[in-house]
Amino acid sequence: MDKWIGKVAVVTGASAGIGAEIVKDFAKNGITVVALARRASKIEDNVKDFPAEYGKVHARSCDITNLQSIKDTFDWIEQQLGSVNILVNNAGMGRKATILTENSEVDKQFADIINTNFTGLVHVTRHAYLLMKKSDDYSMIININSVAGHNVPFFKEGQLSNVYHGTKHAVTATTEILRQELIALKNDKIRVSSLSPGIVQTDFFTTGKYLPENLRMKDLAPALDPSDISNVILYLLQLPYHVNITEVTVRPVLEAFSLIMDKWQGKTAVVTGASVGIGAEIVKDLARNGINVVGLARRPEIIEEYAKEINGSGYGKIYAYKCDVSSLDSIKETFKWIEDKFGVINILVNNAGIGKKTTILNDNHEVDNHFTDIINTNFTGLVHVTRHAYLLMKKSEDFCKIINICSITGHNVMSFMNNFEGQEANVYHGTKHAVKATTEILRQELIALKNDKIRVSSISPGIVETDFFRAGNFISEDGQIKDVSPALNSSDISNVILVFATNSISCQYYGSDH
Repeated sequence: MDKWIGKVAVVTGASAGIGAEIVKDFAKNGITVVALARRASKIEDNVKDFPAEYGKVHARSCDITNLQSIKDTFDWIEQQLGSVNILVNNAGMGRKATILTENSEVDKQFADIINTNFTGLVHVTRHAYLLMKKSDDYSMIININSVAGHNVPFFKEGQLSNVYHGTKHAVTATTEILRQELIALKNDKIRVSSLSPGIVQTDFFTTGKYLPENLRMKDLAPALDPSDISNVILYLLQLPYHVNITEVTVRPVLEAFSLIMDKWQGKTAVVTGASVGIGAEIVKDLARNGINVVGLARRPEIIEEYAKEINGSGYGKIYAYKCDVSSLDSIKETFKWIEDKFGVINILVNNAGIGKKTTILNDNHEVDNHFTDIINTNFTGLVHVTRHAYLLMKKSEDFCKIINICSITGHNVMSFMNNFEGQEANVYHGTKHAVKATTEILRQELIALKNDKIRVSSISPGIVETDFFRAGNFISEDGQIKDVSPALNSSDISNVILVFATNSISCQYYGSDH
């Protein structure tokens, strides 16, 4: 966090809950904070006992449903502080009511929700951006969204969230629009992310009349603490400047756990597609953190070669094992060996994946085998590997983690590179959409099984500099994808895996790097 010391952050909805926690953590890390809320006095009470070495907190009264209040606030920031480096759009509200009610009082309530959660966010973001442009330094916009911004659950008792889901879906779309606008402006110094929590223990549910004053949400359902959300924001800020995680979903499970990698030392991890690229980086990073790693690949000799620099160095040990994840028999034989050798598994990273540049509507019958290989490697193999790993995880009395390396193509259909003439990704997108859905199915199955010790996450990278594009004939054998398009490094994805492993067991992440 040293790179942010002395920088200026603006936090909306800063008087209580998540916002108050963010203000405290920012100040603790030496950041100058402009904390905005309708109740500035509440902010002043919160920060009055902060140690002198903390960054300064400026408590400002600002009603983000009022455009003039926003303008006045940012005029003051410009005059007093000059620029803005971090914006956290945290202000949000809800109200228990239906849209199709005959009670006319809800008209104002709905307008307040929309103006706070969406319109105000847009205005605040635009005015913050104008000051970010004045800085020659890197900047970050983080929108506190919600799982309600990604789906609308059906309640048999009736839907009482009215326009709230609509505003959060709007935040999801607007975050992506902002990212695309920054690309069009060729602005690589400002990153934008959406952070979507599940249930968090704040006063949201009581002020919105979802619960009576004397009842806490965590008494009814698993709930995150505001500090969990603030910790994720600190993580986003610590990432290298060229890494932009545009969506993180954080959900509670049932148990609190350690925040350090020490908890995994001596445990056993399995990584598929471990010979090169992302898989190789993950194997090495896990081993460096004291984890015994079984690296699976069709070419285990490559794993054995890079394992020489790790094994015998006081780290965890790397075991190379030949496994073709497109073959069920190979998977069964592999996990029988793992069971005999280790007994249990604690971490599974489903990383194996392939693609091939061609079209589905192709006259060349050779593509039939290509498509079968892609589907069996990317999807069918992942399912079989996960099931057999789960059977060994069940034997463990400890917490376990399943991480599926998905892709942004699992969320929408796009060309890998803008210069494609037509769509040549064929079944690859379908396999990644299948991985995204299967990750959620696994999560729901674990809930049905009342298994709170196994977590499952999906990470969806954008373009990563690996041999995927060369092996799939998307680019020439001597080409590099970063010569064609901005690209992440394999180590960036491995770093995200480590963060998923280190964070509290009460948090469930669904990351999207692009």
